Amino acid sequence: MLANRGDKAAEAARDADESLALFTRLGDSWGAAEALSVRGESYERIGDDVRAAKDFRAAVRHAQQLGALSQAAVLKTRLAGVMTEPGQDAEAEALLREVLAEADRHSHMVEPAARMTLAVRLNRTGRTEEARAELERLLGTFRYSSLAMFEGLVHGLLAWTANLDGRYADALDRAREALDRARDPLGALVAPQMPAVHLMTMARALAGLGGTDRVANAARLLGAADALLPPGYSPAAQERTSHANAEAAVRAGLADAAYWTLYAEGGCLTVDEAASLAAV
Repeated sequence: MLANRGDKAAEAARDADESLALFTRLGDSWGAAEALSVRGESYERIGDDVRAAKDFRAAVRHAQQLGALSQAAVLKTRLAGVMTEPGQDAEAEALLREVLAEADRHSHMVEPAARMTLAVRLNRTGRTEEARAELERLLGTFRYSSLAMFEGLVHGLLAWTANLDGRYADALDRAREALDRARDPLGALVAPQMPAVHLMTMARALAGLGGTDRVANAARLLGAADALLPPGYSPAAQERTSHANAEAAVRAGLADAAYWTLYAEGGCLTVDEAASLAAV
């Protein structure tokens, strides 16, 4: 649980260090794989993708040695998600396509995570049509109640995709849907950053739609999004890029002083108050 919180990730990494040392002494490969996975997640939460990738890669080897193919598939998906160094795109995409090609052999939780991670890769490399197809394939397929939270994440990724394509009205609708689903208690526990991320997506959509009121509210939404991020949270690479894009679009329509005034106003808003600004 600590590994999933940015403000506790360093503590989780230390605990995982101790566990890894213990399991290594005992020759317990399963325990070592779990410890490496937790430590990798901790590094991911603080934005250290290089060390996260190293741990996930080692965890994959342990899982494969044990014949735990579903666990290896989960770990490959996590590994692909943190392979952000130059020249790693092809390997990351190959890993994800390998996981998806064998999805029927794995746990029902493997495919949604792998397909969403692939969609992120496709969007980052300009293949938005392919990304949208991967995401739309997932919608309506969540037959298991434990996967219901994924549907909100898919709507959020579809909103991001729509923004990249300049389909701002669709992006706004998708982001609203995603935000509604992010209020689920399980979603709030697993991905507490998502309401803020969805507000950022809304800001980009409003700026794209244009108009004095929309651009002003977009600035407020950016302020709210930043203020509502969980303590210690380190945004993923695509979130950093999306934020920079949203900020540039908003500031293009405002003088600096006006932007910072509106941004500060947004920083005082609740999620519900901020969401109401997108209803224009």
